[in-house]
Amino acid sequence: HCFIFNVHTAVTSCMGGNTSKSQSIADLGTAGDSDSDAGRVSLTMPALSFDDCPLVDPPVPFTPSPVEVDADGFVTSFALSETALYVEFFRTYGFVVVRDVLTEGECDASVDELWADMITESNEDAKFHSTENELRLDRDSPNSWDAAWPKGGTKRLGILGQELAKGPCAWNNRQNPQIYEVFSRLLGTERLMSPPDRYGVMRPTRDVRFTVEDEHDQEKQTAQYVFRDMPAWKTSENWFHWDLNPWGFMEGNYPDNEEVEEGEKKCDSDGGGNGEKCGDLPPGKLQLRHQLELMDIGASRQDEENKITRWTDPFLRPGSFMTEHNITNRFEGFEKVQGLVALCDCPENTGGFMTVPGCHQYMTHWVRQNRVSSQQGFVSCPKHEPMLQHAQKITARKGSLIVWSSRMVHCNFPNDGPDFRYCQYIKMWPIDAWKDGERVWEARKQAVLASLPADFAVSELGDKLFGITKW
Repeated sequence: HCFIFNVHTAVTSCMGGNTSKSQSIADLGTAGDSDSDAGRVSLTMPALSFDDCPLVDPPVPFTPSPVEVDADGFVTSFALSETALYVEFFRTYGFVVVRDVLTEGECDASVDELWADMITESNEDAKFHSTENELRLDRDSPNSWDAAWPKGGTKRLGILGQELAKGPCAWNNRQNPQIYEVFSRLLGTERLMSPPDRYGVMRPTRDVRFTVEDEHDQEKQTAQYVFRDMPAWKTSENWFHWDLNPWGFMEGNYPDNEEVEEGEKKCDSDGGGNGEKCGDLPPGKLQLRHQLELMDIGASRQDEENKITRWTDPFLRPGSFMTEHNITNRFEGFEKVQGLVALCDCPENTGGFMTVPGCHQYMTHWVRQNRVSSQQGFVSCPKHEPMLQHAQKITARKGSLIVWSSRMVHCNFPNDGPDFRYCQYIKMWPIDAWKDGERVWEARKQAVLASLPADFAVSELGDKLFGITKW
């Protein structure tokens, strides 16, 4: 997930020692055994020198670990009370689905809020593009779901806009005790922070009911309908990525940026930009091109004043919340996880979350076999990567929480059905991973307070999760 950044990043390929440039304007996401008592990860893999990167280990094939689905097509899930079972499942497969963390009423209220946010964003798009006279987005009118649909990440990736989910329902979900309990159990610590993130939404793409005006019905008393498939409404597919730096996270190796050569090709992870498609690179070429759709990992090395500016500038503030979880070296010695809550039933045809079960245990081998240095906190996986053949669509019932290790390569897959897909992205991370000083903490705290809805009741738990009061 990302914000808007113009950044030049040097990416060094070990194959031949070539240096290439990756530039993007984003319009928009086994180090060892988990220690449940400490919420840490044992990082036993020694750091490797990139000078030696042609001398990689012999290839180790990925062993697939498919997850069972029930008679209704939903993957294995657990009740909140089944702590030992869902923690063990998470360690084995790298993700887990826990049912009923939100009630049906909480989900429905969140969807109402999502639509209000989306209509606001659509109207802002219309003002920006000077199209005030065009059809306005209307939840009850599929005719408005095309031209008036929000641009950017909402249209391409199914992630709502460049702003946080900022309504009271979104904030209540972030401080929900049941959601917190799952993250706490998986991370092995009660001392967590929850950076705000966004809603997700995908339009239906089959049997969409459009209103057709009858030119002979002058009084407009009879509604005429036609059902159409809308394949153009599908979001991008197969944009598998990590919301961390695999080499930095697995090996603790954060190479410095090098000079960027002029004339190097750009790369776009899903082919939506102006450059070469990453997925079209030859499969035998150990050369990854990374799209910087998020903050460069070097931002974690900014001086204190720059970090404070990121929290105090209203324009930069949303992106700072969205990307602080991607600063990989912050999590050295800790597990790093992400999550989302399904706000509707999400069977396979609505679109949703997709990953390769068990691939978190393969990452030690993967980073040794793909020797590329990068400082980015968002890294695209080559489309010809063999383990992607074992990707699985993670279906979930309404009110379920999906949590996955950030070591898991993942993406959204597009909607191919007649119903909407709704979700809210929620992340939590150990407060002990905080590496900045008191002044930066205070600036972040003020940014949180400025982002809360008026008269919103922050709970005692939320006070700590949002970073208003320290644990």
